[in-house]
Amino acid sequence: MSVLRSLAAMACCAMACGAGQAAPLEHCGLGPGGSYPVAVLAQPAGAGDQIIELRHGGKTAALFGDGDREDSRASQLRTGCVGQGEKLLVLAGEFYSSGYPKGIVMRYRGGRVQRLDFAERAYPHMAYLSAGGIRLYIASGGPDAAKKWTVYRYDTATGPSMDEEYACCLPRPRKGETRLRLD
Repeated sequence: MSVLRSLAAMACCAMACGAGQAAPLEHCGLGPGGSYPVAVLAQPAGAGDQIIELRHGGKTAALFGDGDREDSRASQLRTGCVGQGEKLLVLAGEFYSSGYPKGIVMRYRGGRVQRLDFAERAYPHMAYLSAGGIRLYIASGGPDAAKKWTVYRYDTATGPSMDEEYACCLPRPRKGETRLRLD
């Protein structure tokens, strides 16, 4: 059973009930004791689609890009608030601005939001959380065994890495690291 819930039916209901209002799809308390609330919202966009928004830190904005809200237009969406102690918001779906599933993982640590954006052929499989940041593993789908997993990194000191990384296998958690299965 997937920890990410498919929200296509919920979004359609929210659109039918909310005629023009952004409807909440997911609430996630990030940070120590869930003290940093984040909400995933769906704004009706016609033809069964929705514009996905995030509300946190007192602001609501389109999920992707400030310039063109259409970048945040989705037809299918999976989301989840994952983890036992520390929570990770995971959101992925079919967005019109990408030919692949696209999404984010987000957490709140040390008074700062840590966010990784991704667009890959598959949905995220595993996340590793530590004081140093986030590592996100997504199946690459390629034939090269040395590049079985695409790895996205968020470093607490420098932010998201733009370096392309691959791994042959899923590692064991390092000391002080928490591993979360996302699918």
